Amino acid sequence: MLLTLLTDFGSQSPYLAIIKGIALSRLPALTIVDVCNQVEPADIRTGQFFLTYCHPEFPAGTVHLAVIDPGVGTDRLPLAIRTRDGSFYIGPDNGLLTSQINNAEHLCQISNPEIIADRPAATFHGRDIFLPAALHLLAGNPLADLGPAVEPAALVQDPLPRPHHQDNRIIGKIIYIDPFGNLITNIARDLLPEGRPFRCQFRGWLTDTLTTTYGQAPPRATILTCSSFGLLEIAINRGSAAKRFAFDRHQLATSEVIITLDD
Repeated sequence: MLLTLLTDFGSQSPYLAIIKGIALSRLPALTIVDVCNQVEPADIRTGQFFLTYCHPEFPAGTVHLAVIDPGVGTDRLPLAIRTRDGSFYIGPDNGLLTSQINNAEHLCQISNPEIIADRPAATFHGRDIFLPAALHLLAGNPLADLGPAVEPAALVQDPLPRPHHQDNRIIGKIIYIDPFGNLITNIARDLLPEGRPFRCQFRGWLTDTLTTTYGQAPPRATILTCSSFGLLEIAINRGSAAKRFAFDRHQLATSEVIITLDD
């Protein structure tokens, strides 16, 4: 039994310990993996990045609990999803689970009063609704027990932005800032034809070189490289590109990364 946790609870609150304590009390043999519990509060976009690029690495059958839920206690739906590879995702219907909705085999609303808490706290659905649903699945029970089926078209879908083409240009955006300050774009490395000259522009910075790794550049040099996700990233050897460009998560949807393919 494997449960992953992706939350914005942080390390200095009791909420994460409560979740783990209840889970292990119910299922002592459970393995819990913390994917990330330091997501900035209400940062749904970063949660989507983790769900898209990290969670597929886990084995089929894993139950993924994702609680980044600024609308907790409102009429947004609590969701349970079984994807086509047999994995399960539990979380709020606020766009966080968009990529899983698109890969769903079955979706349902979590509402069965025999499974969730008797009086769910309006501010802690992670404990009182989402966790009981996850534990129900981890015990080998059917997804359909959790509540009525829902159609994908009825749910909030807000996918990570994709790059678009305009003549000989690829126009993308930064979709994730990692802890080193590397700026991860949504432009796949494969979109750069091998050997074809190009120029990359971002906030007045320009390069025509794709560097293989950080150490190939002089210290403090700004480079374009390929991240381990197969996406282009803007980085600084022994420095932070986020600081260099005064870029934070609130600007993820605003600044374009432009790749011009030369003839």
